[in-house]
Amino acid sequence: MTFPTEKQIGFHYREKLAELIQNDPVEALGGTVDFFPDNEQLLYANGMEVHLPPVPQAYLAFNRDLTSRNAAFFRSKNRPDHVLFDVAPIDNLYPTMEDPLTWLALLDCYEPSGRSGRYVLLNAAPSCTGGPPYLISEVTSLSGREITVPLGPGNGSPVWAEVETRPKIAEEILSLLIKPPWTDLAVKTTSGTREFKFTPGRGKIGFLLSPMILDSGSFARLMGGEVDPNSRVRSIQVIHPKLGSVLFDNMLKVRFYSLPLGLTQNKTKQPE
Repeated sequence: MTFPTEKQIGFHYREKLAELIQNDPVEALGGTVDFFPDNEQLLYANGMEVHLPPVPQAYLAFNRDLTSRNAAFFRSKNRPDHVLFDVAPIDNLYPTMEDPLTWLALLDCYEPSGRSGRYVLLNAAPSCTGGPPYLISEVTSLSGREITVPLGPGNGSPVWAEVETRPKIAEEILSLLIKPPWTDLAVKTTSGTREFKFTPGRGKIGFLLSPMILDSGSFARLMGGEVDPNSRVRSIQVIHPKLGSVLFDNMLKVRFYSLPLGLTQNKTKQPE
């Protein structure tokens, strides 16, 4: 077997970097930069000053401790000057369930500033604004039943949700599973119903439910105070698959919170 030389490895590395820059160009940015959710290699390829959170890849921030660490990082005085932002969930996960508390931190502590390549550019705000979400409704229901999502104040403010399912076995044992079972989440808007995946652990942490954010431009417009009525979530259904029904009770509790539009006001330069 013949192994490549250091010179050959270096050539192929530089070749891949050049290919990445050519196929996915972004503008040069001064100051520190992070990428959300999971494309830090693009920053390194462009020679930027990379400043990463404690859990650099959002899909790995799957429990409260990990996503809390990342959110605290983006709220700190040491947060990156810029964030290149995309919406790219894996495994058909509901997009805002990837590192869910970081989404809230970005809403509070960053401002949209156009685009860099095909990504939305977020700049660190002078200070973090807004307060915590506040409870507007709590519903106890059964798996599979449709649950109406209440309107926030003003009939349009964003809605944060916590979906709490009751395990049939001790949570300590459940946490030892290498890959927790997925749960189906059917989300209905005025344009129809789409099905996504999530784990009960992510649901319990809480996540931005409404409006449904499927692309980076939608999130930037939300940061600017604009809520698209067509993307407002009207109802949800939580459906346990076969394995999930073995591990979790059919009874579930859903809490809905309002995110006041004051969190996002005065944030301009939204991308088209």
